[in-house]
Amino acid sequence: MKLFAAGLALAIVPLSPASPTPSQTEQLRDWLPYQNAQFELLFGYYPDGGEDGEPLDSVDLHRAVDKAGPTVTILSVKAPYDRQSRVIGGYNPHNWKSWFGKYESNAGRFIFDLGRGLKWERTSGSGPSYHRDPSEYGLEFGQGDLVINPDLRSGSARNHSFGAKNQSSSLLGQSGPFQIESIEVYRVRRGPAPLSDQPMVWNVTPPEISPPPPSVVVPDDSHLVFELLIVTISLALFKRLKR
Repeated sequence: MKLFAAGLALAIVPLSPASPTPSQTEQLRDWLPYQNAQFELLFGYYPDGGEDGEPLDSVDLHRAVDKAGPTVTILSVKAPYDRQSRVIGGYNPHNWKSWFGKYESNAGRFIFDLGRGLKWERTSGSGPSYHRDPSEYGLEFGQGDLVINPDLRSGSARNHSFGAKNQSSSLLGQSGPFQIESIEVYRVRRGPAPLSDQPMVWNVTPPEISPPPPSVVVPDDSHLVFELLIVTISLALFKRLKR
């Protein structure tokens, strides 16, 4: 058994051979409702990983993922009729919750097969599309469309809430159980917008503005004229008095 935790990343980093490839990660990002999504690993469980430790169950799963916001659940599974493993899963845009089972039919979630590059959204009028289960029931998308059993080692798939009704199972080709080789649940967060989508900020240096020329100060000589007039009159009176 192996349990991993990881931090925020632009892409899903493969933790085991069953993890999505880089191209599958990009395909998954294209399906999400916003660009440049970031993934944070909340829960990674590999029942046959070869390490000692207590096996985990749905209580541990819900402890890690409940109320975490939008999540992507990725499973590596093997059905009895498959020669090779499949990488399948589902996107839940809402919180997982551990309370008595209640079916929800809000829009936005989907299930997928990353190996075949296929995605199925809820069919109009087909009923609920994922199940908020108590911890002892694991995780469930739709009404049995994709189920993780409480032992985290097995699950099942059928076609009920996703895909066309004339298919026995859109996800695995036919309804039935499967064995789980790995479970990875990622929190999905909106990443920064690509550079091409960011508003352009122009770094323009404003032109230099020359300071205004200094004002020409014209000296005020009016008081000198007045003083000169007073002196002239005084001299004229002085000369007249001398006569």
